[in-house]
Parts: sequence; structure tokens; C-alpha cells
Amino acid sequence: SSTNIDEGKAIGTVAALLEGEDADSSSFTFTLVNGNGTNDADNSLFTLSGNQLVVNGNIDFEQNPSLEINIEVSDGALTYVKAMIINVNDINEAPTDISLSANAVDENVTSGTTVGGFTTTDVDSGDTHTYTLVAGDGSTDNNNFSINGANLLTNTTLDYETKSSYSIRVKTDDGSSSYEEVFTITVNNLNEAPTDIAFSNSAFFEGIVSGSTLATITTTDQDTADTHTFTLVSSGDAQDDDNASFTLSGTSLITNDTLDFETKSTYALYLEVNDGTSQYTEAFSLTVSDTNDTAPTTIGLSTTTFAEDIASGSVIATLSATDIDTASLNSFSYSLVSGDGINDASNSKFIISGNTLVTSGTFDYETAASHAIYLQVNDGANTFNQAFTLSIADQNDTPTDIDLSANAVDENLASGTVVGELSTTDADNGNTFTYTLVGG
Repeated sequence: SSTNIDEGKAIGTVAALLEGEDADSSSFTFTLVNGNGTNDADNSLFTLSGNQLVVNGNIDFEQNPSLEINIEVSDGALTYVKAMIINVNDINEAPTDISLSANAVDENVTSGTTVGGFTTTDVDSGDTHTYTLVAGDGSTDNNNFSINGANLLTNTTLDYETKSSYSIRVKTDDGSSSYEEVFTITVNNLNEAPTDIAFSNSAFFEGIVSGSTLATITTTDQDTADTHTFTLVSSGDAQDDDNASFTLSGTSLITNDTLDFETKSTYALYLEVNDGTSQYTEAFSLTVSDTNDTAPTTIGLSTTTFAEDIASGSVIATLSATDIDTASLNSFSYSLVSGDGINDASNSKFIISGNTLVTSGTFDYETAASHAIYLQVNDGANTFNQAFTLSIADQNDTPTDIDLSANAVDENLASGTVVGELSTTDADNGNTFTYTLVGG
């Protein structure tokens, strides 16, 4: 005959009550006895206590859905043996483990990328399992992932340099029971391209000689352990026009030119950085700043001619200078300086006041029609000298005397007789004079 028992019954649980049938007696002794090797196969899973069949082992439907035992009953004189089948009832059991087919994912993959698939260990092989991310210990990074069916997906773009591992807590549910487990998801570090190139300095004063190191080159790269190589490369356009003016040595930028603002004030160059796997290129504009390194080249006078008889202390000209250096760098001052003794012969007749040339005496065309002076301009760092010849403009001076060739005449001469000839003393040669008798 047969009876039923739920799987998972605890040891010591009464599985069934035994009864004997005997017309002569109502007192029986029950014993588990050996049978034919089949009908007693599961005797060890039970014990007998009086007429109680007691569980003594693991009753598991999945291991054995029906159990065979062999029982002898005795009335004290005679015995009877009967083989019995105990059917095990299948009870839903909770899952015992969750596995993830892969627990590592590359950094920078797009959100929604599959990390791996879940499977559940469950003795109830026919169960269907539902997976969810749940709160609890180890659920710190649940929000970075999602589950679609049995697949674990990324829910954001993962970056190794920001965070190299994530902790999630997953529940599997078979519809009646559930099991939870914590997983660590590792982010694989991939080589990423550099994202920037920088110079320690990109503006320089002129005068730096060829072969000088101008700047140190650095790069921005998330992969901090990478080794970087810098190269001047073609851009295919004007951004690399001045590459030939520079050399790279390791992380140093070296000039092949002596920098001169007046010759070239900006340089265009194009650089590449290579980390061994990936490259990044960037265009740069280097600036050369002007310095007061060049002497003035000319001195200008607003005029080099002035009238004779001008009063001492009169301004006769304004001074200026030509200098190729940036105007804001120059601060011009002027002075009369010694020359060769000829080109500075009249220096003493003038003074400089700021940027004006001032007379220091009187001038007479008839005495000297021109004057030599020697000027110097100083731009704050450099000087330049230049000789000038100043011309005196002749003015019509007042006659200074009248002379009569004869001042005696005989009496009785006819009216109209010439007494003498008049002549004039005048510093201005070539004048024509008119004489009149005037009252006095």
C-alpha cells in the first residue's frame, strides 16, 4: 500500500501511524526489516516508535519522489511483512543561488549595454524566475544598472577612472520564494585618447636666441600611467605654417629662430600627442612680444629754417623720432651733444626744452646764414645721433645811415644843379633805395 509525505519534513516528524490486522490479537510490534534490496531501499530514512513511522533523513522530492520501505508486524507469535511505498509531495523550495554570466564590463560603453545574464539555482527545476534590483546591504550602486528579463544592463556610461567597481543587490523570485545576492561589477580600464595639450608658456619676449627652450609641454589623459610622445605634424592648412621654426625634444619646445617682434610677431604650429595607442592634435598660436631693443633711426625737426633777428628763447622747431619698437615702449628725450667740432659748431646757440628746439641768442643772416647742431635722441634704452644744418632766413633790415658825396655848392648856380649823390648804409645787400626830403 502507499501513503504520502511532504518533502522537507524535519527529522523526528511522524510520517504515518501503523496499524495491524489480526483476528487473534490487537497488540502489535512493528519493525523495519530487510527486503529484496528494492522494497527496503529507503528504510534508513525512517525509524519506528511504537506504531509511529518517524522521519530519520532528508525527504526530497527532487532526489526521490517515492520511497520504498519494508515493515514487519508481529503479534508476539506470528509475523507478517509488507512492502510499502511512500509518495513524496513536491513542495516549492526557495532558490539557493544566483549566478551572473559576466561581472565585468568595459568602461565608456553606452548606457543599456548588457553586462551578463542571470541564472538561478533552484531544486524546483520547472520554476520560472524573475530578477530585480533590491535595496539592502551591497545595493550601493543599484541605480547605475537595470535588469531586462534575465539580463543585467548598464544604466549610465561607466568610467574606470571615476569608479572601477560597483556593488549591486539582486533578488530572484520563483513566484513563491525568493533569494538575494550581492554582486560586484568590475569596470575594465580601456586606453582612452588624450584630450588636451598645454604649453607652460605661449607668449615670449623677442630676443630669445635660436636653440632656446621656450616651454614645457603637458597633456591631459585619463590614463595617468600612459607615456606620451609629442610631435609637430601637418594640419593640412595654415595652422602648421611655422612648424619648421621649432623643434620638440621630449616635453620641451625649442625655437629654431631667434625671436624678433619686428620680423615676426606670431607663430602657428600644430602638435600631436600619442599615448602609444591613441592620438590627439591641437593648433597653437605663439606670440612674440616687443621689447625696446632697437635704437631710433631718425630725428625729425618740424622745420630747419627760421628768421634772423628772432628773439632769444624763441621756439623754432618741434623734435620727433622714428623708432620701429612699439610706441608704448619708447620714451624719447632729446639733447645737444658733442660731434666732430664742425657738425656741432652752433650747439651753444640753442637749448632743448622737452621736445622743442629753443634759441639761446640772436641770429643775423648777414653774419652767418646757417648753423650746424648735433642732436641725440634717447628712447629709454638706446640712442641715436643726427647732424642738422639750420638755415637763417634773411629779413629786410632798416638802413642805418645816409651819406652825401658833397655837401658844398657854389653860389649863383642855376636851379637844378646837382649838389652831390646820396648813398645808404644797409646790411641787406641789393636793396634799392628811394630818397625824400622830410620834415623834422
